[in-house]
Amino acid sequence: MNLTPAFSWLIIFTLPLTLGLKVVSGSSEFYESKADVGKFLLQQGFDIEEQTVAGVPTIAAVLGSCRMRIVEASPNGWSRDWINQVLGAERHFIVYRGTIYSEQPTWRTFTENWWSKSLHKLGIAQRTPPVIAVSATASCNSEQLPWRELSSRSGSSLQVTG
Repeated sequence: MNLTPAFSWLIIFTLPLTLGLKVVSGSSEFYESKADVGKFLLQQGFDIEEQTVAGVPTIAAVLGSCRMRIVEASPNGWSRDWINQVLGAERHFIVYRGTIYSEQPTWRTFTENWWSKSLHKLGIAQRTPPVIAVSATASCNSEQLPWRELSSRSGSSLQVTG
């Protein structure tokens, strides 16, 4: 197949542009959900601090003797074992769409993420809801927090600072 020079140049210029847009648009979702989590925890009375554990951004939250560490999990479940190591031996659970799970419902999070991204490309859906892994000390009653409020948020301008 012979390509015209104009078509070849079009491909050369548009390919980096489209790949760049995909990288930029995909990375903002994490920071939006991290800001939502930070705002949610502040509203619950926690002091929060952004930390990096093994190169992954996490949020540390403290309220009295209650200590929590929150990290966003991959919807496809590939980070499940790594998150268990990062969160440590303390109690941990997954929050997805305001529901608490003892283990990540990988099939649900993967299929809903795929479907949501497909609809988003068509301009129909909002951003994909995050899968949030939470580790808490025994003194916390973290499962009783109103996590459903977090699932109803849609973007936030809060900046989490250390």
